[in-house]
Amino acid sequence: DSGCKDGSEYSFDQKVTGDLDLYARWTANTYNVTLETNGGTINSGDVTGYTYGQGAALPTDVTREGYTFDGWYDGNDNPVTEITATDTGDKQFSARWTANTYNITLDAKGGTINSGNVTGYTYGGGAALPQDVTKKWHTFAGWYDSNDNPVTEIGKDETGDKTYYAKWTENMYDVTFLYDKDG
Repeated sequence: DSGCKDGSEYSFDQKVTGDLDLYARWTANTYNVTLETNGGTINSGDVTGYTYGQGAALPTDVTREGYTFDGWYDGNDNPVTEITATDTGDKQFSARWTANTYNITLDAKGGTINSGNVTGYTYGGGAALPQDVTKKWHTFAGWYDSNDNPVTEIGKDETGDKTYYAKWTENMYDVTFLYDKDG
């Protein structure tokens, strides 16, 4: 693209008489950017393209339920936070995630967890609650949440720290007294 000093465009098909100052006009190249979120959501700062000479910062406000965002990676497995002003060409980056881990607190209410105790779980994996729980003169009736709902396991799609407490039923015993009339 070329133009005259006054900013108007000049056509090289025109005949020129006298002096003419021409100036080149350049337009910086623009390129496409593809961000593969791998199940996440870009909440702000989405980038779909960039202009040579300006570059672009990649978004950091990226979320996915049950996961922590580990950053953007290029096709060579290199972490990338920005496209520099000297980069050229279309770009594609993929988000990486780490599954969150959460705490489990089990209140046995005076009982003993003999096996299968759990103290945490990872999103996507869930956890089974222990069933080998004993208390003298009681029968284990199960684990319950704060809303008094019975719980045997934490589902794969659950998030957050969990607290459960044991319920017990007292054992009832029949007592028979024998009377010895000779005694």
